[in-house]
Amino acid sequence: MSFPATLSSNNVKFKNFLGFAKAYLRKNNLFVVMQANLMKGIKDFLTANKKLKVAQYRVNHLRYRMHQMEKMIGDNNPSGIYTGKKMDLFR
Repeated sequence: MSFPATLSSNNVKFKNFLGFAKAYLRKNNLFVVMQANLMKGIKDFLTANKKLKVAQYRVNHLRYRMHQMEKMIGDNNPSGIYTGKKMDLFR
């Protein structure tokens, strides 16, 4: 191949590459993706305190329920001071 033919072939390949790059950037707009990720990060940062409070509430509620169960088991233990007669009151 001669030099002008090689140069022309390279120009065609480069134009094809630019066309593919342009189509990719149209389809996957990097600025829109960056903006969406930034907004999601800001939203997560601002709602983190609320999520923490909800999680703390759930943990405290589960502790309370567990304490209730342990107390009920202890009250209805036949080997304890009080016999297991209280269980019939809860049914």
